[in-house]
Amino acid sequence: MPFKPDKWLPALRALLTKYPNISSAWRNADADTIRGAIRGVSPYTGKIKKDGAARVVFNISSADVPSFTRNSRVDAYENRYDHARRIGSAPCIGSPDAREKIDRMLATLFGATAGWDKLYYGAVELNGSGIRYYGDVCLVLDDSKVSPTTKVLNRNSFDLICEPLRSKTHISDVWDPKLAEQQADVVAGQWDEVGDMAACKVLKPGADGDRRLTIGAISEGILADEDYLEVIRESSFNVGDLAEARTSAADAAVDGLVADRLRRGPMPSWSELLWRHRRRRADEALKAKSIPTKVVVSSGRVRT
Repeated sequence: MPFKPDKWLPALRALLTKYPNISSAWRNADADTIRGAIRGVSPYTGKIKKDGAARVVFNISSADVPSFTRNSRVDAYENRYDHARRIGSAPCIGSPDAREKIDRMLATLFGATAGWDKLYYGAVELNGSGIRYYGDVCLVLDDSKVSPTTKVLNRNSFDLICEPLRSKTHISDVWDPKLAEQQADVVAGQWDEVGDMAACKVLKPGADGDRRLTIGAISEGILADEDYLEVIRESSFNVGDLAEARTSAADAAVDGLVADRLRRGPMPSWSELLWRHRRRRADEALKAKSIPTKVVVSSGRVRT
């Protein structure tokens, strides 16, 4: 089945009709604020601050940053299949695992010409530091490297193998690619629809009250822990495609604490020292390539 875009504005309008009269005006205003925030529009002045707009991000371990920045190939960023080919091993043995099943299905749905093993998964981020689970350094793609037709899911694609969607993508607990395609198409959009997708995600159906959402609440609603809008690229990228790198204030604080204990005691553990060493090397590698690194201290508006 072919992927069908342009479904998210109608979905947002349908969602807004479900709010009671007491809150409908506020939620409509919230929807406008969310859609504007994705483009970097201030909710108060209407001015556009480009570096405040939504970006596509990929998290990576600080241990892997130096090798990534040294690699001049256009496909320097590796997915699991690239990594397996480079080290000469297979990412899975025997029958395809869940990740491969999902990759094959999405490649078919989106008509990926490079193949199912050439999909690269990122996230939509407003002003945070990405998904910490996937690495402590957040690589932010330059806007010019994101096509309007870049595919986006309104959730982690692994949700397709978890309940309640699992019962819609499996028959007798066996994965069915055709059923999975149907469900994936329901939750899929593309980059030029991200404003509407974000509004559908952040707004809470049936929410009451007369208070507006702030930029911080919107940012946290777009990406909270591992609940995010998943971006699917059909090509890799290299350090030249980055706008900046980001790291969290929490990681920066731990980094500083390890350094302080190294000087004053008690002595940090070996794993803490190794992690801090890797972060130093990652910072140096990014600086050598003139990639600015930002420590994210707030999810809300900040003065610069």
